[in-house]
Amino acid sequence: MRVAIQGDIGQPVYHVGDEAMVHGALDKLGARGVTDVVLLTRDLDHTRRHFGPGVDVARTLVFPWPPVDRERYLAEIKAVMAGQPDVLPAHDQVFGVIETLRGVDALFIAGGGNMNSRYGWLLYERAAMAHIAVALGKQVVIGGQTLGPELSDADRSTLANLLRNASLVGLREDASLRLARELTPDHPGLRPCFDDASELPDPPVPVPERRPAPLAATFAAPEGVERDAAARAYARLLDAAARRVGAPVLFVPHMATPGEGDGDEAFHAEIAAHLTVGHELAPVASALESAAVAARARGVLTSRYHPVVFALSDGVSVLAVVPDEYGRVRIEGAFGRVGREPAVIGLDDLIAAPTVRSSWLAPLERSATPAPHLATVHAQWWDDVAHALGSDHGRRRKLARHWLRSRRQDARRLYRRLRGGGSQDGPPAPALFVSVRGTNPFEKASPMQRSLPGLAAGLVTVSLLTVVPAPPATAATRISPMAAASTVASGAAASLLSDGVILTDYRVECVGTRAVVTLAFVNVTGADAAGSYALTAPDALPADQVAVDVPVTDDPAEPTVVTATAPRGAFRVWDTSNPSEHFYTPSLYGRDCAAGFGFSDLYDGLQFSTEMDWTAWAGISTGYPDGTYRPFEPVERGAMAAFLHRLSGSPDVTLPATPTFTDVPRSHPFFREIEWMASTGVTTGYGDGTYRPDAPVNRDAMAAFFSRLSERSGFDGYPARDVSPFGDVTPDTQFYAEMAWMYDAGISTGYPDRTYRPVTPVLRDAMAAFMYRYVDLVTPPA
Repeated sequence: MRVAIQGDIGQPVYHVGDEAMVHGALDKLGARGVTDVVLLTRDLDHTRRHFGPGVDVARTLVFPWPPVDRERYLAEIKAVMAGQPDVLPAHDQVFGVIETLRGVDALFIAGGGNMNSRYGWLLYERAAMAHIAVALGKQVVIGGQTLGPELSDADRSTLANLLRNASLVGLREDASLRLARELTPDHPGLRPCFDDASELPDPPVPVPERRPAPLAATFAAPEGVERDAAARAYARLLDAAARRVGAPVLFVPHMATPGEGDGDEAFHAEIAAHLTVGHELAPVASALESAAVAARARGVLTSRYHPVVFALSDGVSVLAVVPDEYGRVRIEGAFGRVGREPAVIGLDDLIAAPTVRSSWLAPLERSATPAPHLATVHAQWWDDVAHALGSDHGRRRKLARHWLRSRRQDARRLYRRLRGGGSQDGPPAPALFVSVRGTNPFEKASPMQRSLPGLAAGLVTVSLLTVVPAPPATAATRISPMAAASTVASGAAASLLSDGVILTDYRVECVGTRAVVTLAFVNVTGADAAGSYALTAPDALPADQVAVDVPVTDDPAEPTVVTATAPRGAFRVWDTSNPSEHFYTPSLYGRDCAAGFGFSDLYDGLQFSTEMDWTAWAGISTGYPDGTYRPFEPVERGAMAAFLHRLSGSPDVTLPATPTFTDVPRSHPFFREIEWMASTGVTTGYGDGTYRPDAPVNRDAMAAFFSRLSERSGFDGYPARDVSPFGDVTPDTQFYAEMAWMYDAGISTGYPDRTYRPVTPVLRDAMAAFMYRYVDLVTPPA
């Protein structure tokens, strides 16, 4: 796979943050096997010097600054891609860019803070690149971004189109995530993430240790504020901080023209002129060197964004000064992403204060060790980026119209089959019924699953395929229900409800405190009377039922779309004329919209939030006493027993007179569940007679537990494949058959690099996903 990476690199004024994000992308993608890349840059030689002479480089688009000119140029580029090359001269830069993108499989737009009107020309450059890539059938993925907050109406529209052209979009602050959802409410790939420059590699030449470790200071000359007043205020802050922690000051510029003494270098000299403590003025250095300096500092003080990112990533104390709202959104967002209270001072407050408040300096004395789960979350994001770049989503978007035409032809064939096919006495004509569970399209999928297109609110991932013979149109049909669906669930189905009424598409979502379901029906009975169906929660009262009338349609390829609301986010579809005999797919289970998420630390956009929320209302997980689920903590073996016991319906268990395991006494909170595991053969414990309830569950043991859980799992009699589906698991590996079965059953598909990582602990978010998929596997027909 060949990937083009676009970032703001190759500029004459070296910008540490812009270059660092591309370094981060190169490092993280390379670790996942994406090594065939071309860097899009403004200066080929500049980029070769900073990224290595062997790197492949090509020129990126450069847009004009005036809004009217950039809007015109974007329109001209769109016209070129629509088949009108003459709107631009033959020597225009865009034609070289088109050829560059024609030669790659995907475009990765590295993170940044330029998708706003403040840097509108950079926003339009990205919009044009994404438009060209999509027109060529390429995949587009966008790294960690800040959106807005300043956006004109025209720029909002451009940004919305840019987001729609990407299958996966990373947002590095909650404010940006909210804005993205406002601009593209139906986008399935909007994800919270960290900045692309988190966890950078070490520089080629190690940065020497400084003794004592200094305070690293990086300040930009503010806009709209008297320059000397800002310099004096920063000097007062640095003097007070240096005395507080007993460290000298090292100025680390992040934006300057090398050798020119401008930018941050010039402003740092102005600040230093007012300092009374020991200090050193360093010249601008490479992104990797600058990040390494921050990692080895006693603390970081800055008005720029990326020193905050570097410090938070390495557990270094940091204090930030925000000069404006744009800076506040980004810097407070960086603190929020790692779960830290923002250590932020407003520049106006700093200038107005005659002395530095002691409370402002307190963050420099606090422990700043990053939470261990953050590395796992960051790694998962890059796993998903690599997976998305390697998918065929871009190609399928290019072929969507062709596929829709074929879908209409299939619908007409089904229409003819139901209206006039087959003898009443002979076997029914075969038909294909596809059930699609709406899930995150970047959840790992098997090759077979990834090859099947779905349709509803865009292309979705097919996760369950059932081929059954079509019953006679008059028969009472019973289709196996789907066990779970996401809070915003969508899918495509061709499911015969009764008497020729077909459910073709569905969507369920929470809107406020109400659940809204949108269903697409085709009624091919030819009767004048409309079909009547009801939507209800599994345990709803009659008053909560919502009736849906399905009128006759002349064109089965243009279904009737019906929207209804209900108090809960769970629906069943059944024939009101015969509810005891007719129960049909889809059975969509979702959260109670009025109640919100079942755990306080879940939120929309968090990976596996639906699956984790499902564990609450399904009674599988009660979470912690403080109301949290704690997605990124490992699953302990005791909690695993509780999960699986509840997943199996909390069956009764005869408790032995003497505990089975020496370390699980009767007083243990999961004594009953662990004894049930032992009595059913789901666990045999360890050879020393212990169960080790507080130990984390590794992924190989998890596979063994699931395979033994129920005869309905299908593991009994499973012929383990001769060739492992995972690169790090061989037929000689302990629990090989169980792990291979997990893959073939669709419960686990491993990581994008084809590994399973058997001895890695299972995190609680992934455990919820495994249980969610397992329920689909074992749910019997209704």
